Amino acid sequence: MPTTIRPLPFVLALGALVTGCAFLYVAVSVAFTGTGATIPTGAGVVEGTLAEGRSVRVPAGAPIQWGDIIVTDPNASRAIDHHWSSPVGEPEVVVHTASGDESLTLPHARDWKGMVQEETLQVDALDGIPFVQDHPEILERQGPPYLLVVRGLRAGDPVIARVSGDEVVELHVGDRAGLEAHLAQREGMRWPMVILMAIMGLTALALAFAAFRKARAPEVQRAESAASEA
Repeated sequence: MPTTIRPLPFVLALGALVTGCAFLYVAVSVAFTGTGATIPTGAGVVEGTLAEGRSVRVPAGAPIQWGDIIVTDPNASRAIDHHWSSPVGEPEVVVHTASGDESLTLPHARDWKGMVQEETLQVDALDGIPFVQDHPEILERQGPPYLLVVRGLRAGDPVIARVSGDEVVELHVGDRAGLEAHLAQREGMRWPMVILMAIMGLTALALAFAAFRKARAPEVQRAESAASEA
């Protein structure tokens, strides 16, 4: 008897199969290689503390040399809701190192790694936030209260930068001892992540198998059921 495939269940089955394989791949990868995060060492690494420089005032916390301000909803996740951000200060800084001063142009705060500190302040108006004037959609899409989040670097803050040519390709905020402890804590969460990914992968594969069975025409399924009963 020819087999007829129903399109919708078949597409759903393929999606579940791909998802399950992806989850299992991530589980195996994390199990054998860890999170992949490392603290830069060796040639091309600048490690030290920020020297005194021009600072700018921010709504929350002490003045910063370079960073950004985020405007978001205090009752929602920035991962899924509208938020707006703007760089603040000057990215050109000087870093005191063991071998002398180094001039660096730092990346945007969204690309920083390590122990990035955030200062927050909830307000009912956005007066005095410069970039709000250039983005009226902020006031159109969101009403008060607003949550202001400041991520910034100040004089004396420790940093570790990996430099390629004249460009900082990786910036870690924090001292080496603190960053290594922070990384070790993250690595300690590796096995719960592996177990979770494996469970999700196996569940998706089970759903894919069930969907493949449903994708076959009902008359084929009835014929197989009758044959098994006989």
